Amino acid sequence: MKIILASASPRRKELLGYITKDFEVMVSNADESFRKGLTIQEQSKRIAYLKAKSVFDNTTGDRIVIGSDTLVLKNGEHFGKPKSEQEAFEMISRLQNDVHEVITSLCVIIEKDGEQTKFIAFGGDGGTYDIGLQSLSGAMERGHDMTYVCYDNGAYMNTGIQRSSATPRFADTTTSPAGSVIPGKMQSRKDLTLIMASHHLPYVAQSIAVANFKDLYEKSEKAIYTKGATFLNVLAPCPRGWGYPTEDLMKINKLAIDTCYWPLYEVVDGVFHITYKPAKKLPVEEFLRPQKRFKHMFKPGNEWMIEAFQAEVDKRWQEILDLEEITNKSAE
Repeated sequence: MKIILASASPRRKELLGYITKDFEVMVSNADESFRKGLTIQEQSKRIAYLKAKSVFDNTTGDRIVIGSDTLVLKNGEHFGKPKSEQEAFEMISRLQNDVHEVITSLCVIIEKDGEQTKFIAFGGDGGTYDIGLQSLSGAMERGHDMTYVCYDNGAYMNTGIQRSSATPRFADTTTSPAGSVIPGKMQSRKDLTLIMASHHLPYVAQSIAVANFKDLYEKSEKAIYTKGATFLNVLAPCPRGWGYPTEDLMKINKLAIDTCYWPLYEVVDGVFHITYKPAKKLPVEEFLRPQKRFKHMFKPGNEWMIEAFQAEVDKRWQEILDLEEITNKSAE
């Protein structure tokens, strides 16, 4: 079936590309102006629908048309799309180091005779771990025939690198600045993959954007073609937010899995399977050192931070190892 993305957004194209390369992009000509009397959430939903409907009405045959819209709101003021680089800079400057809302809506319109439809939803870690957790949990518990993909870069990267509950402990962000008052984010990272596994879903998995494409491809295929509600959590390191050179992307991804900071595993009907076990588990400081967000941890007197981070990684890795052993024995 033909898949059409009704958006010119490079980020949406990138996200959809993690699931399938077999899609085309058609820019919608929908009117994105606001309608009086609607809430900001309703405006976003309406625009996402109009984008998808515009492209759907101008195409034929069996097809899936995906429309999306994102709105930013601060103190009741809506921030529209910037018309220039200078305007974009001014918007980000106004949003930085302050509380604001990011609202994203998705609309999927499908025409296919005689086949059931599987819905696929994408969200960042802010919208998934934090803002949208309630609705995500509800959808998973109800067992809707859908796949939810979390694009996890460990912070609110689009709006100024604010901490989220996916941000690891001690990370320096604009809302958890490392200094004399606090040593970065004080709280540990929420383990959303295990939270989703506790919903007793038919398929839950944790993968990585690059460094192991085979793992991502196989898990995406399983998630999409497993009937019922499924969940896929994908680590996607951000060069700017994490503070590493773009050319080191593959290196950072590899270190994330070789230190077991980000274990690759899947849960099939409650049974855990680790899909990658490093031949030699590296110390986590090799993952931390190349990232500027952790540079304060390597100052004299802060060795305790690295030790605490290592202890947490070891504990979580052992937990996955134990769950694999216990659930596989129970399944025999």
